[in-house]
Amino acid sequence: MILKRYIKSSILAVVASVATLGSAYAGMTNKANIIDIAEEKGQFSMFLKAVDAAGLGETLENAEGVTVFLPTDDAFEMLPEETLAELLSPESKDRLKDVLSYHVVTDELEAKEIVDDLKGETLLGQQVAFNVEADGAMVNDASVIETDIMGKNGVVHVIDKVLMPNES
Repeated sequence: MILKRYIKSSILAVVASVATLGSAYAGMTNKANIIDIAEEKGQFSMFLKAVDAAGLGETLENAEGVTVFLPTDDAFEMLPEETLAELLSPESKDRLKDVLSYHVVTDELEAKEIVDDLKGETLLGQQVAFNVEADGAMVNDASVIETDIMGKNGVVHVIDKVLMPNES
């Protein structure tokens, strides 16, 4: 009887420990911010260079509840060489800031929330449009190639093109 009670209390203690451990993990989120995510993934060096040139690092590190459509290095390489050089020149800092701000939607949108004909307001104040088809989602004319990289201050979706805002 004593052995039976000991085994029962031991089992209950193990179950309680596992439940506590499980709930601790369930509440955890990625401690990385948007910039950390870009650095960790290793395919966004051009984006990070552009963020530095535009002076947006602190903004993206501290933004809350945003969605960033993060273009890969390959996406930047698809830009005409003169366009990229012009964007990265010190004289074009404001234009570069506009281009990068156009990649940041002011709401946190997970992939399951992106539906056909949805519009998203960007930090620039212009909207991006979403289109969802059988083969995946688009933001404007860029394909979303990786989704739902969760950070402490928002979500990242990887895209295959650099988004260009409307000229004002």
